[in-house]
Amino acid sequence: TKELKRRALHNVAHGMDPQAAADIFGCGTRSLRRWKANSAKFGDVDRPPSLWRGRPRLLTSDQRLALLLYARDEVDLSLRELQTWCVSEFGRCPSLPTICRYLARAGLTRKKITRIATAKDD
Repeated sequence: TKELKRRALHNVAHGMDPQAAADIFGCGTRSLRRWKANSAKFGDVDRPPSLWRGRPRLLTSDQRLALLLYARDEVDLSLRELQTWCVSEFGRCPSLPTICRYLARAGLTRKKITRIATAKDD
């Protein structure tokens, strides 16, 4: 917990041996050094949460919007043709499942509507 980390740092700052503090508080000396560095750099023993989480997006939000608008206007294109269009427009090649997910999240589908012929009455 933060309070435990603060107490450990307080004891080290007031003359306790780092190895003894690590043994008493159940942590490593490397953790004490990291908490001290975080405290000096961020004003707290813990780092602030990172804004960069997960894998970076292949297409920017503007490029995704352009892809969705193009897919909406060109309803007869396959996913592979949309992929080729992305390469020619943006120089990036998103995978077919990625394009499919973009379309699905926007409520678009590549499925063709087929009409079933009505049976004739004899």
